Amino acid sequence: MHRSLLCLLVALPGWGEAQPSKPAQAAAAYQARDWEQAARLYQEILATQPSDEATLGNYGLVLYRLERWEEAESLLSEAVQSAPELARCWSALGLLAFRRGEVELAIAHHLRAVALEPENARVHGHLGVALYEKGWFLGAETELRRALQLDPDFADGHYNLAVIYLAKETPAIEMARRHYRRARDLGVPADEGIEAQLTPSEIEPSSP
Repeated sequence: MHRSLLCLLVALPGWGEAQPSKPAQAAAAYQARDWEQAARLYQEILATQPSDEATLGNYGLVLYRLERWEEAESLLSEAVQSAPELARCWSALGLLAFRRGEVELAIAHHLRAVALEPENARVHGHLGVALYEKGWFLGAETELRRALQLDPDFADGHYNLAVIYLAKETPAIEMARRHYRRARDLGVPADEGIEAQLTPSEIEPSSP
């Protein structure tokens, strides 16, 4: 059984800027991780602009954070039907599909996101996680390595690569050690499963 990999949901910066007041408040609530307040504000915006794709997408992401999965998926799906260029909505839909165990659908959604935002490290990371779960390890490694090329400080990317290197038929211990230590430096909590496969000298975070 594969050990679970980390996924990171990315916010949608800049959405709703055509509405200078309430959308700005909603965006601020999102940044403050005040999900209930953000949900209330986005719902109020939709009461007057029910077809605004930006608001639909942001509200869907907030509901994802609140673990209101079905509502989130409905809103995100509506957003991409009207505005299929919204890459991060596709990525969020991929995360929802992955959560349900629909890995092939998750891969399809993440591929759409990567095609639309090829320079976004996190959408590559999401795709890598889904490919790993499918058992397509080379593709997973490729996507995660690309994510780290784009953002060398992407903590979850380092962690996930460590998992992949340890899962190889012949574990790549040195590569796993390097990426796990970097993930720990960047704030990822210790993982007992990984640490059981590495010696203590290999898992200590590097000194500042």
